[in-house]
Amino acid sequence: MPTMFEVNGLPVTVGDTPEETGRLAGLRVVDILRGVFAEKGSAEVIWASAPSQDGMLAELRSADLLWSGLESFHMDEYIGLPGSDPRSFSGWLARRLPAEAVANFHRINGLAPVDEELARYGALLSGAHIDLTCMGIGMNGHMAFNEPDRTDFQDPRPIREIRLELASRQQQVDEDCFARLDEVPTSAFTVTVPMLSSAKHLVVTVLGEAKAHAVAQALTGPVGPGCPASSIRLHPSVSVFLDEEAAAELG
Repeated sequence: MPTMFEVNGLPVTVGDTPEETGRLAGLRVVDILRGVFAEKGSAEVIWASAPSQDGMLAELRSADLLWSGLESFHMDEYIGLPGSDPRSFSGWLARRLPAEAVANFHRINGLAPVDEELARYGALLSGAHIDLTCMGIGMNGHMAFNEPDRTDFQDPRPIREIRLELASRQQQVDEDCFARLDEVPTSAFTVTVPMLSSAKHLVVTVLGEAKAHAVAQALTGPVGPGCPASSIRLHPSVSVFLDEEAAAELG
């Protein structure tokens, strides 16, 4: 049975297994989307592309929703990696979204000139009214690829370029997304914290012992750029889903 409690006012659900955690997160996402579809007939969502999101996305694929009414964005992409590369975030997400939703998935182009892509994708995001952001938390507390102490909670830009910290690149190897550290790109596009937080709802899904310290910092430590994911505590509608290992340092 899942355990439910609050940490600094945020509702936290801890599943007995990673699979249960993903399923429960997926049910919450489906519930939110049902409400949004009922209200306006469509929905706009920013998705994370990470192993922690697998179970949640699997639950969505089995849900009976009007997926053709879903407009999707993703929150980061490696610079210099084509979308056809199986390690790209856009390719990862396209393989996991409900099939009917892929046609309305706006992809960041990792091969485009940086300034041009920042302007193009930034305009798409600025014209959207995001209903939901589905996210994880990085091992160093990053949110998307907004890195610790290099993040502005008031950033006016919807998307930016960032040089990746070693911890963020190593995480990609640890999660078997890349075979070796030297294969992981050193820079990326990332949607900014204010843009991610502009969504009406946030669903945060985090799995594994390696994320336990970052989860504790985000939920109980100081709120600020030192832990970008701590910004979720400033949002009015957040649902956090953890497995037992990710929740281990919450006491």
